[in-house]
Amino acid sequence: MDASIISLYAKAVTFKPIFTKTTSPKLPIYTRQKSISVVPSHFSAYNKLINWQTRDEQIVHPNYIQTLSLPMQLDMMVQDTFPFKPLGLVHIGNKIKVVQSPRVFDQLTLVTEFGEIYFHKRGWLFEVITKAFIKNRTNEIHPNKVNAEPAVIGTSLYLARTTHNKDNFDLDSTNFSEIPAWLKANQNQLLDSSEHSDKIASFEFQSDVGRKYAKVSGDYNPIHLHPFTAKILGFKKAIAHGMYSKAIAISEMLNQSLIRSEQVEINTVFSQPIALPTNVDMLCQQGEVQNQNVFKLASNCRNKLRIHLSGQVNQL
Repeated sequence: MDASIISLYAKAVTFKPIFTKTTSPKLPIYTRQKSISVVPSHFSAYNKLINWQTRDEQIVHPNYIQTLSLPMQLDMMVQDTFPFKPLGLVHIGNKIKVVQSPRVFDQLTLVTEFGEIYFHKRGWLFEVITKAFIKNRTNEIHPNKVNAEPAVIGTSLYLARTTHNKDNFDLDSTNFSEIPAWLKANQNQLLDSSEHSDKIASFEFQSDVGRKYAKVSGDYNPIHLHPFTAKILGFKKAIAHGMYSKAIAISEMLNQSLIRSEQVEINTVFSQPIALPTNVDMLCQQGEVQNQNVFKLASNCRNKLRIHLSGQVNQL
């Protein structure tokens, strides 16, 4: 862990938000921007952990951009006007749209900012949006256009858990009443039967996978590292990173030729935590529309299917 991440986590531990349960929270208007070049050694370590293998070994995994943006996200969450405690936030959804796949030697500009905020029965949902722009090559899809549009857009939804009374808030005049349509659609999938899904893979989530992923992602949230630190924040065991479970699912779909295009949109809901250690199965089936696949990560608990992750891959 480098010094900048250590400093940010130190601030996160002691951060005390001003927001109270009887007021409607507002996200500050922050933007973080940085120019980066992918470090091949880090890129290789990430790919090895999440089993990313492509014919063109320089193609960046769809999740990787948001991994690079984590210090920017955390920096926005330790500023005075941020309304929630950064530690203990629950990552419940993630959407990634890839218009043009970055390569390992591309020069990138990352821009991270807050999006919308939504009322949730267990607290508040809020968006963090990261856009990646490729600076050093022409647009492969539209060669006559410069890369003024982002190559990758990633949106993460975090839940800040709290108890509150819905009657205290004027939900009709805000965005608090409805969660995003893509998140709601994926949550509805969790109610669907998995009888027609095919098991395409099984994964072993070892007890130390949270620590291993933290080393390559920079996400040292205590809920992922050790049972003791997870219990402090209300979890019985350490739980796997949502972006790790999504990453290995995407890798497996590519390995089995279920993803055939670099241009994709991948929407995912993290529905139930993956307690470490455990084994999970990956289920997949054709979606309701052309070029769509639905996938889930699930385990059996007392003869009942427990769905941890549900997602859609839409090939553009």
